[in-house]
Amino acid sequence: MLPAVCFHQWRLSAGDTDSEDGSRGGVLVPGLLLCSFATDLWHLCLAWGVVSRLGWGRARMAAITIIPLHFDKHMAFATGLAISGSGIGTLAFAPLFDALLTNVGWKETFRVQAT
Repeated sequence: MLPAVCFHQWRLSAGDTDSEDGSRGGVLVPGLLLCSFATDLWHLCLAWGVVSRLGWGRARMAAITIIPLHFDKHMAFATGLAISGSGIGTLAFAPLFDALLTNVGWKETFRVQAT
């Protein structure tokens, strides 16, 4: 019961749930959008360092809490595979975001990441 409660609480804050009207909740996407509107360094630190990282951490927690519900025999391997997805995604998207930073700037790059 506890893993299911934790999973749904983390999903709400990470933005992985759809409401009846199709809107998405959470803190990750708004945090990235706030970064794109930063006009001072402390705005960026607050939006990225607090709001967006809170969303990322909670999304990771959702991956950790859902694995034991579906895997008994190879739970350690499944958890490692689920967690390694964020690192692999970082490597895969790094060239894209680098090109975006060079061509359109940091504000538009944050907006692309938020979509």
